[in-house]
Amino acid sequence: GKPRRMRVMLSPRDLEVLEFIIDMKFAGLNEVFEKFFSRVGSDRTVTSSTEWTRKRLRQIEAAGLLRADVGIGLRERVYFATFKGYHAVSSIHPEKMLAKPTGGLDLRTFVHDRELLLVRLEFERKHEELLWISDRKLRQGQGPNLGFTSAYVPDALIELPGIGNVALEIEIALKSSARYRDKIQRYVRIMRESRGRPDGLKKVIFRCLKRPCFDAISKECDIYGEMFEVSLVPSLSGIERGAK
Repeated sequence: GKPRRMRVMLSPRDLEVLEFIIDMKFAGLNEVFEKFFSRVGSDRTVTSSTEWTRKRLRQIEAAGLLRADVGIGLRERVYFATFKGYHAVSSIHPEKMLAKPTGGLDLRTFVHDRELLLVRLEFERKHEELLWISDRKLRQGQGPNLGFTSAYVPDALIELPGIGNVALEIEIALKSSARYRDKIQRYVRIMRESRGRPDGLKKVIFRCLKRPCFDAISKECDIYGEMFEVSLVPSLSGIERGAK
């Protein structure tokens, strides 16, 4: 018969971990450790040991709430939520309207998705109370009604102090000039139409991992001035192949 699943009592922190993994499609040990377990106690003391995180992830996996697989260019496994994990969070927090779990790793977008995961952690190091609305939530209609469609949403919508709502795009592979132009014009229209709203779109950030992407997007954005911020940045994951 089927092996019996281990039973676990989920803590509020475990539910947060599951929600985070569902939202970002997957996460590895180090990402979960940094976000949820790297500071301990009432004084938020920084710790460097990942052993408790590793043990807890394995317990949640043994209970059937997570599964693990090896992604592109990684030695460590990454974890993604099962439907059992999804239902565990949804039953306790039905108001959260979680996106359905992916059910596995999509290697076609893995490099992009991992880069986005690491960029999120980078932003959260700089801004502790950062509001991050993922593309998966935006496709469900969550967040401010800015006119995004299910086919055209940013990789994330973030709220930056002193600026407001900012669309974030990670570009790792060159696309056609026409596609970039169409995307940028859509953003310009959204920014202009929502200009007077406190929750309007104030800016778009493009993080480009390749020089051709940076050059092509910069050319299209130059005429719009500070509405766009385009930067050429090194890959946080160090993985060069794969695209979205």
